[in-house]
Amino acid sequence: PVAMVNVLSSDDTDNCHEILKGIRDGIAKFGVPMVGGHLHPDTPYTSLSVAIIGKVKKGCEIRSSTAQVGNSIIAAYDLEGKLGPNSPYSFDSTTMKEPQEVREKYMVMQTLGKKGLVTAGKDISNPGIIGTLGMLLETSGKGAQVDLTKIPALENIDFVQWLKIHPAAGFIVTCTAE
Repeated sequence: PVAMVNVLSSDDTDNCHEILKGIRDGIAKFGVPMVGGHLHPDTPYTSLSVAIIGKVKKGCEIRSSTAQVGNSIIAAYDLEGKLGPNSPYSFDSTTMKEPQEVREKYMVMQTLGKKGLVTAGKDISNPGIIGTLGMLLETSGKGAQVDLTKIPALENIDFVQWLKIHPAAGFIVTCTAE
C-alpha cells in the first residue's frame, strides 16, 4: 500500500471527530498515509469509504480472475479479535495488536505472490467469505463446491453471521492441490 483517500459522509460533528481520530490511529497502525479526501456534511447518515492504492513488483501480483478448474480454495483470516462495535458484520483483529504484527499479516500476500504459490486471490470484503469467493469465481469464470464444515469460525458468533463478516485481515486464495 502507498496511500489512501476517503469520502466521509456525516452531519454529526462529534461522529466526524471520532472518525478522524480513528483515521489518525489507523494511519499510525498500518503505516499508510491518507493523502486526500472529501466530506459530505449534509447527509442524514454517517459513512466512511476508503480507496487504497499500492504497487507490486511485476510477476508478483495476485489476480482475482485467474482461478483454475481443480484448484483448492483457502480462506485465511485472523481469528484473534472481536466483533466491531458498530456492525455485526465487521470483525476487528487489528486495534488490539501492535503495528508490526498487523503489517506482517497483510504482507503475507506479497510473499505468496512473489513465490507464485497461489493461482488467484482476493481480500475478504463486505460480502463476507462466501460472497468474496463468489466474486473471485465470477471474474475467473469458474464455479466451486464449498464444504461449510471446513470453514473455521468462532463458536461465540452465529455461523451464518460469520460467513457474512468482513474480517480486518482476511483473504480467499486458490492454489494447486500441491
